[in-house]
Amino acid sequence: MRRAILNVYDAMVAARPVFRGSTAAPTPTPPGRRATHIGLRPAQNLWSFQSMLPTIDMTNTPDVNGIGAQTWIFQGNPDTFDITAAVTQLKEIVWLVTQYRPKIHPGHRVLMWRSGREAGVLASCTVLTEPAVLDVPEDQRRLEVNPEGLPKSEVRCRLRIDQVFSPYIGKATLQNEPRLKSLSILNNWRGTNFPVMAEEAAVIDEILGGAAGADADEV
Repeated sequence: MRRAILNVYDAMVAARPVFRGSTAAPTPTPPGRRATHIGLRPAQNLWSFQSMLPTIDMTNTPDVNGIGAQTWIFQGNPDTFDITAAVTQLKEIVWLVTQYRPKIHPGHRVLMWRSGREAGVLASCTVLTEPAVLDVPEDQRRLEVNPEGLPKSEVRCRLRIDQVFSPYIGKATLQNEPRLKSLSILNNWRGTNFPVMAEEAAVIDEILGGAAGADADEV
């Protein structure tokens, strides 16, 4: 943790001109030495770093705390797991949580996303448990392409499958909607858990209602 904080500090010192009210160019740091403010000892330097925090321009930082109806996209790779069979055959599944662990809670909505050539939204789920170390149930493990290579205990949360969309909502459909141009999974697909902002969730609901509402299967 200390190393991560120091790395952030170094990056912030190097980028001081982007802070509001900062006009001085950053002082070059000799190789192998940690950046410090001129004439300040480390303790004073840290105090100065902390004093700069309220002035950092965060206008372009995603507000994960402001996620709309607490909606997430959880992604599955069909090359390693039969996600289509999982959402159509099982009532509950557990899913890996690798990002945003402190933000994901019971009652939140999850849209299950299949990656690959047929990428898109397959189903809507509800989070049932806080992320914690959980084993994969046997009925879900059998859908793994290589179940022997799957770690038994990882941080996961349990999901209830509420609705399966038939046909599924393809990635291209979402990409063609201008209001979803900032949707996290469309801009950076690497990962497992993706936040969906309030306005994005509303647009996705419009698409789901229009394209699959009549054919959506309640589970």
